[in-house]
Amino acid sequence: GQHMLSSGAGKKHVFETVAAAESYDDEPIKSDLTALAIREATNENSAAFNLPHSFIETFTDDTNLGTQTTCDRVSGYMSTIYDSVVAFSDDSNTQVLLHFGESNGATTMTDSSSNGHSVSGADGAAVSTAQAKFGTGSSLYDGGSQYLAIAASSDFVFDSSTDACWECWFRADAIDVEEVIYGQGTHDVAKEVLCIKKDDNKIRWELYDHAGVHHGISPTSGALVTANTWHHTALVKQGTTFRAYFDGIQVFSRSASTSSFGHGTVDFRLAKDNRGASVNFDGYIDEFRISNTARYPDGTTFTPNSTSVTSA
Repeated sequence: GQHMLSSGAGKKHVFETVAAAESYDDEPIKSDLTALAIREATNENSAAFNLPHSFIETFTDDTNLGTQTTCDRVSGYMSTIYDSVVAFSDDSNTQVLLHFGESNGATTMTDSSSNGHSVSGADGAAVSTAQAKFGTGSSLYDGGSQYLAIAASSDFVFDSSTDACWECWFRADAIDVEEVIYGQGTHDVAKEVLCIKKDDNKIRWELYDHAGVHHGISPTSGALVTANTWHHTALVKQGTTFRAYFDGIQVFSRSASTSSFGHGTVDFRLAKDNRGASVNFDGYIDEFRISNTARYPDGTTFTPNSTSVTSA
């Protein structure tokens, strides 16, 4: 275009040629401003914390309500840890473990621990697939003469230097009757460990130490059995203290005058002891385990058979 520099009387019109202004590209500035705004908003509305083995990220909005995600970071990948209720697994503290078909789907009674104790059913006692707490079956008893026998072993003797835990799941067909869930030895003699469902629908534990002294464990509350319902029962020996648990809740604790219990020359039985058929268990037993460790600490409330699982 042209621009007039001067004009007037006696003057020539003088024009200057002016080049048109070049167009200006402001997109880079817009992009930078947008990136800066997003970054500032992110800094104001999120907080991230890197810990040695985990990453926690929290996001909030104008409502000030946030969501939080947590997961473990292990060896360069992210993993999630959650609890799962599953059948027991054999470990270094397991003395005997009976799944009743859980591990291989077979209706057989075998010891799944590394000790491989001999197990046999008496008078037709066998695995039934009609009921199972875990897996494909559980052991079934008719309340008559049926029981399961685990061959005698020194693995079932616990002295002052050895802790112990006896536990199982059971499902009673009836209540208001006294029935033996498991036992070893004969009644009212030395070295007996006995778990009984009493006629008031509570679980009792009867123990006789190696000196023949009786140690009865009778919870005053809790441990109430419901018919046709799976219940977990556990007895823990830790030093000279015994603790009883029912469905993951501690219901009793007491000290014993001696800490040696268990019999090494008498078989361990499920569904009866040696007092006769009138107190044999009527129902199902699953996941029977004896351990040489105090599985459950004092005052603990837990979910039976709960284990921590890591998923990458």
